[in-house]
Amino acid sequence: MSLILFFALYYAGFAQRDYKGQTVDAKTGEPVPYVNIGILDKGVGTVSDENGIFHLPLETSKYGNGDYIQISCLGYETIRIPVSKMEFEYNEYPKLILNPAEISLDEVEVTNTTLVPIKEYIGYQNNGSPSLGYWKDNVALGGELATKIRTSKGPRQLNSLEFEVWSNPSDSILVRINVYDSDGPLGRPLTNLNKSGKDILKTLTKGRGFNDVDLEPYNIYVNDDFYISLELLKVYGYSEIELVLAASDSDYGSYRKYTSQDK
Repeated sequence: MSLILFFALYYAGFAQRDYKGQTVDAKTGEPVPYVNIGILDKGVGTVSDENGIFHLPLETSKYGNGDYIQISCLGYETIRIPVSKMEFEYNEYPKLILNPAEISLDEVEVTNTTLVPIKEYIGYQNNGSPSLGYWKDNVALGGELATKIRTSKGPRQLNSLEFEVWSNPSDSILVRINVYDSDGPLGRPLTNLNKSGKDILKTLTKGRGFNDVDLEPYNIYVNDDFYISLELLKVYGYSEIELVLAASDSDYGSYRKYTSQDK
């Protein structure tokens, strides 16, 4: 029986391969951190670390000719590689070269009308509601929690974000804040509205509390309904991932993605 178990374990280990590498900038050769890497729409993904290093264990037998690994990052061109053409190295971390994307600037309207800035608060308050949004157990790096923010039409610059964490048992969690247009199918999140090329990063410390994020340096503009998401990049310490956020009773739409490049 021990011999049979040995061969069964050996076969399972052989079937799973480790796709790994280092994401680097094509122009500078410097590491690109927090790049999303995964099998497109298959629930298998990860994020490169602060040095661009990533590991993605795969059972290649599960994927066919129509399956692709997608590598994407804010400010860089997206890469798609057929799973059948992926290269696996044993001791090396081959460099995965990312080309900076061309930045398209929005049209500027010239007017002699005096503009008066108006501070406005949009979003939802929990007000003691038991409604929650959370990650637990099966979320992986690159997983996201997104909430739709309803607003009247018209251009607005997002200056700050505030959200409440009800529970975080980890030492701390690093998240990326993403802002999406609601231009996907059925009004779902699709286009990332952060055109600055810079990640909006926030470290959530252990416990409960309010968190503020300064969005003004990123020049994010919205014209209609949009989505705010928190994306998991790194978990510090050895506690299992569990993040509980205060939510509202609104039925405007929230979405959860379990890992990088998932649906």
